[in-house]
Amino acid sequence: MTRRKTRLPILPTYARPLVFAHRGVSTRTPENTIAAFELAVREGVPGVELDVHRTADGKVVVTHDDSTGRVADRDCVVAETSAAELRTLDFGAKFGGGFEGQRIPFLDEVFETLGPTTYLDIEMKCRSRVPTGLQQQVAETIARHGAQHRCIVSSFNPYALRSFRTVNTDVPIAVIYSSHDGVPPVLRHGAGRFIVGTDALKPHHPRVGRLYRFVLGTIEGYPFLPWTIDDRDEALRVLAHGAEGVITNDPRAILTETEVRWNPA
Repeated sequence: MTRRKTRLPILPTYARPLVFAHRGVSTRTPENTIAAFELAVREGVPGVELDVHRTADGKVVVTHDDSTGRVADRDCVVAETSAAELRTLDFGAKFGGGFEGQRIPFLDEVFETLGPTTYLDIEMKCRSRVPTGLQQQVAETIARHGAQHRCIVSSFNPYALRSFRTVNTDVPIAVIYSSHDGVPPVLRHGAGRFIVGTDALKPHHPRVGRLYRFVLGTIEGYPFLPWTIDDRDEALRVLAHGAEGVITNDPRAILTETEVRWNPA
């Protein structure tokens, strides 16, 4: 078991509530593509959430699933496919609307697209309990772009976070959890925080309420970022229960509503 005596603050220089575009602006562009991140920048969204995998030849690419069939024109297992081959796939054709030709981005490309002010939640997709190289490469990429102050690294896998912590002690980490079938039962209620000394929690938003805030927020002192919220009233509800911000597929709607009706102390 790994515990931290003190926790790193979560993006302390940025205004609250934090608002992350989930996989970029994924309601109007193909998720986790350069187009999705460019739209977030154009619309003034302050933060983005994205997912990273390691390819067969050791490159860090941005995509959500273990395989590409849901979002691309051909199905490949990311970890078993070279980056060069993955770059031949079309990640915009299924979305339509003129987005044909979008390629799977490297994490470096996303940093370059977002520029120096956007904050990021980088979710590591990794099922292994032992280091795979992804953790080291994510740490190196963040450092290469001088982005330690504007990143969170998160995962459903607390062992991946523990591996990341051994190579980077400056970037805050967050344990993600939910009751979805793909999550091991032992990790569905936030128990990953006992495996790694996490700095924050990312619960599925229905979990957040008065009891959650009292136990995990007040008693245990964890900041939390619920996901994924597109309903304005639900965003306001979790913010009223003490959430640091929200992760959303529809960031402009949430930003407009929180700017008007939410004024955190």
